[in-house]
Amino acid sequence: MSRTIAVAPNGMVVAGADTGDQVILLDAAGNEIKTLLTIQSNPRDLDFSANGSLLGVSAYEADYGASVHVFTMDWVTQSATLLANLSANHYDDTFALRFSPDGDFLYVGGKDNNVTAYNTSTWTIANIIETTDNVYTIKTSPDGRFVAFTHGEELSVHWTSNGTEFFNAHDHSGYTLGLDWSPDGNWVVTGSSDDDVYVYHASNGTEHTNFSYSSDVNEIAFNKAGTHLVLATSDNDPTWIMRTSDWTIEASFGDFSGGSGSGASGRRGAR
Repeated sequence: MSRTIAVAPNGMVVAGADTGDQVILLDAAGNEIKTLLTIQSNPRDLDFSANGSLLGVSAYEADYGASVHVFTMDWVTQSATLLANLSANHYDDTFALRFSPDGDFLYVGGKDNNVTAYNTSTWTIANIIETTDNVYTIKTSPDGRFVAFTHGEELSVHWTSNGTEFFNAHDHSGYTLGLDWSPDGNWVVTGSSDDDVYVYHASNGTEHTNFSYSSDVNEIAFNKAGTHLVLATSDNDPTWIMRTSDWTIEASFGDFSGGSGSGASGRRGAR
């Protein structure tokens, strides 16, 4: 089972597989090319740096409690070489990571109840944003000025320059895995196990609209143009495509089953 995927700038895709603790390389059509790498834990989040030269991998159920690794990509040979092992800076499952748009920082979060920002030139810690809950998902604003993350039932948005809070929203009543920032920077959207989706004005954190579904909303992703939003729901439910011009459903597809686990370990994934 795969809980996470990431698309490189060149269109290649990597997927994390629980079976064998592997990260699989696929072409743009979804055809498996090879096992790119193997780690001693279940891949939970994957992200490429903006130029595709680095791949970050965070994981859970690691042998020693935490798993955060950064690899250098060689696209000619389609291989990955370990560059940095950041696991020692975390003591438990690491559910989320995200590179900043300029590639200067890597943000990592999980059961440590914080978001740790690493300087990618030295792999030293730039700052730590403390929370009171597990951090499930991390996304940066398109201009890199803010980092948004979901923790427990809440959404928090902080300045990347110094880690101070810009706004916080606690409108959900279930664990909140779904999160994305619109490409134009105007909207932050969250989805939760309470079956609800909230759309916030990124400029001030006020709610724009909300809507409910018949199942958990486990992942959210805007398309590159920002015209549509994909909502991945729980087992045996379809994936929904929403127009962002009026926030209404345009289409749905699939009836996906599979995936054991609950909370941050349940079925999820959309890009």
